[in-house]
Amino acid sequence: GPAFQDPLILASQFGSIYSENFSLFLADRSRALGLADLETGALKQAKLINPESVAVQASSALFEFSQGNLEQAMEEYRQILAKDPQNINARIGLAAAAYSKHDIPSAIDVLESSSLSVSNVTVQSFLGLLYLEKNDTERGQQVLTTVAANSNQTSLSAAFVAMSSYRLNSLNESEKFAQLALKGAPGNIPMLKFLAEIAATGEDHDDLTV
Repeated sequence: GPAFQDPLILASQFGSIYSENFSLFLADRSRALGLADLETGALKQAKLINPESVAVQASSALFEFSQGNLEQAMEEYRQILAKDPQNINARIGLAAAAYSKHDIPSAIDVLESSSLSVSNVTVQSFLGLLYLEKNDTERGQQVLTTVAANSNQTSLSAAFVAMSSYRLNSLNESEKFAQLALKGAPGNIPMLKFLAEIAATGEDHDDLTV
C-alpha cells in the first residue's frame, strides 16, 4: 500500500517521530495519501510534544474539519484566535465550519470581526458568497464588486458579481461583469452560456416593452 512506499511514514511505524515539525510534516503527508489513522497518530504525537502550538492546533482543526467533526474543529480554531485574534487562516476555518453547520450569520460575524479581514481577498470573497447565501444580494454584490476591482482574482469575483446582478435584474451590470470574467478566462464555457442567457432575457424584456 502507499503507506509503506513512503519512507517517512514507514519510519514513523518504528517510533522515529522526534519533533513537532516532523510530526506535522508526517500528518500532512498522511493526509495527502488519505491515511486518516496515521494522520491521527502523528497529530497526537505533535500534541504531546507541544500542545499549545498554533501550528499543531491548526493542523488538528483541519483534520477534525475533514472528518466532519465540526464542533471539535471550531473549538481548535477558537483556541488559536484566543491567542492570535488576527490569525486569518483560523478565522476563515472557523467561518467555514460555521457555514458547514448552516449558521451563516455566525460565519459572517467571524469574518467581519477582524480589521485585517477588510484587506484580505479570500475573506472578502467568502463574505460576498455568504451574503448571497443569506439572500442579501445587494450587499454580496457590493463586496464582490470591490474584490473584483481591487484584486488579482478578477475573473472569479466578476463571475459572482455577474450572477448576483442577474438576480437583481440588473442586466447591463450583469453583462458587464460577465464580459470581465471572460476577459480573464476566455474559455469559461459556463460564463459564455450565462452571457447567452443574459442576452435572451434582455430580448424578452424588449418584447415586453414594445
